[in-house]
Amino acid sequence: MGCDTYTSDIVGKYRELTEDNSKIVAIGEAGLDNKANARGALQRDILVDFIKLAKDYNLTVVIHNRWHDHFIFDILDEHFSSY
Repeated sequence: MGCDTYTSDIVGKYRELTEDNSKIVAIGEAGLDNKANARGALQRDILVDFIKLAKDYNLTVVIHNRWHDHFIFDILDEHFSSY
């Protein structure tokens, strides 16, 4: 899935897949990439949605980061007490 195809129901579909499959052990890869054809705010929103999904199911999050270290750590700090 790319940012250009992201809609609000995408996370719901991933949630359904996660509920129905005990073999899922991680959510990702999601993150921030300055080479992507999507604005930073949209990338951030998508990343946060997938972080919330992973937290709801106590799953690992696989993060993609291309030259946005400080933004990634700010987002992680907002959603996790440790990582």
